[in-house]
Amino acid sequence: MRYKLFGHSGLRVSELCLGTMTFGEEWGYGASKEVSRQIFETFLQAGGNFLDTANLYTNGASERYLGEFVQAEREHLVLSTKYTMANPGRDPNAAGTQRKNLVQSLEASLKRLGTDYIDVYFIHIWDFLTPAEEVMQALNDVVRAGKVLYVGISNTPAWIISRANMLAELRGWTAFTGMQIEYNLTQRTSERESLPMARSLDLAVTVWSPLASGILTGKYNQGQGSGRQGLASANERNLAIAAEVVKIAEARGCSPSQVALSWVRQQPGVVIPVLGARTVAQLEENLQCVHITLTEEEMSRLDAVSQIDLGYPHTYLQPTDPHNLAYGGLFDLIDAHRASEKERSPKEERARFFAERLMDRSEIQAYMQKVQAGQATPPEEIERLMQEALESTFHQLRGHYYDTALSTNTTVLSALQRLVPASQILFGTDYPLPRKSGSAMR
Repeated sequence: MRYKLFGHSGLRVSELCLGTMTFGEEWGYGASKEVSRQIFETFLQAGGNFLDTANLYTNGASERYLGEFVQAEREHLVLSTKYTMANPGRDPNAAGTQRKNLVQSLEASLKRLGTDYIDVYFIHIWDFLTPAEEVMQALNDVVRAGKVLYVGISNTPAWIISRANMLAELRGWTAFTGMQIEYNLTQRTSERESLPMARSLDLAVTVWSPLASGILTGKYNQGQGSGRQGLASANERNLAIAAEVVKIAEARGCSPSQVALSWVRQQPGVVIPVLGARTVAQLEENLQCVHITLTEEEMSRLDAVSQIDLGYPHTYLQPTDPHNLAYGGLFDLIDAHRASEKERSPKEERARFFAERLMDRSEIQAYMQKVQAGQATPPEEIERLMQEALESTFHQLRGHYYDTALSTNTTVLSALQRLVPASQILFGTDYPLPRKSGSAMR
């Protein structure tokens, strides 16, 4: 297990998050207390430290169980919970983002969790009745009181999050450092606004339903789907996506869920899948996704079968669109020096991801044995070659910041080919790169 910085903060969280909506059987599904404890312990043994719950989950049982489980190691764990939602009742202030519900919900969560502070406190869903100023000031107050360390937001339009963070910056309040969204191969609409915003504002993204309520495990393709299907639908499009996931998994000798989770993990920015499980076996299988790195060809296949139309204004703003005269026809001649690391396009981030992972973890030991025997190039020489290749590649990619079809751009493909010699030294074979024909490389 590796760790990531939680957005624009110094908080270190595991690259996978344990979702605990399945802790408790009050909703007619989920795990018993004993099984929930085993799931929790399995996650910690794998190196995980990031835990996700909410005051509503299983009518509070999730928080109570988790509060009991974390006592022995509370200071080592990153505990997140959420407020806003409530079951139908007679109290109009039992739900919503207003200050009254925030204070009451936080106190109740602290009591159930048996702790005096929450590491990350999320708004669960946006309440369009409460002014953003009230929400952000109230969140800042609980941070100043020491009851919350960081704040996040879930299930909210990008423009609201952006405006709220600007309010916080201007008034010296605590801003959101993370957000939680639904995102998977069957649900990619967040790529239109939410994910680009997260990269621009340096927000960590925790992803709920990364397996599309089990559809991406392939069980519905085999007619074995059962249990809670959730928001995802086993329609023709989604089953076709799941079928492609299964094909890649079979070729790799891994599970479909590991492929689907790896696709999420390999997206640009800080993207962290939230793993929910009803059995220890489910969690153990999904945890193995950290050992899977999909090739560019595999990513392209999954992108092609699941792609969405970004729509207006994104298609209109492409520098290659004849209607876009913002660059006077000279876009390719302009060196965009402000394309900093956090502003890289998905393609540039993808190139960096693969460059950093050309050597798989399982091959490191064998490689170092060859170096000692004089049968392989030393790592410092590999590092020098890779640095030269990356500098050349990113220099040419920088002028192609927008999401253009790289498969038709021979200049950029030529730059990417510079990565091949270094991979040949490592493995003695060409590292997979997109060919000029076929779908556009992402």
